[in-house]
Amino acid sequence: AKDKTDDHIKANPVNYLIKIPTILFQGKKDPIVPMSQAEALTSGANIQRLYVDGAGHFDWVHPGTTAFRKFLDYLTTQN
Repeated sequence: AKDKTDDHIKANPVNYLIKIPTILFQGKKDPIVPMSQAEALTSGANIQRLYVDGAGHFDWVHPGTTAFRKFLDYLTTQN
């Protein structure tokens, strides 16, 4: 039987170097992706991070949330 640990290692994006410009949007109250995992993903890479206090995992896609507004603000200020 195949070891599930190998599958987890292959599936974890922390184990791959991100080579393109990237921004990570993270809610500080995300119950699915802990802050420590997001920080591990972005350490050593050219990744901009935007954290929002009180935001959860899916707040970025719900109009009316603080996270959604911050996401739109970011997009409208980029060229």
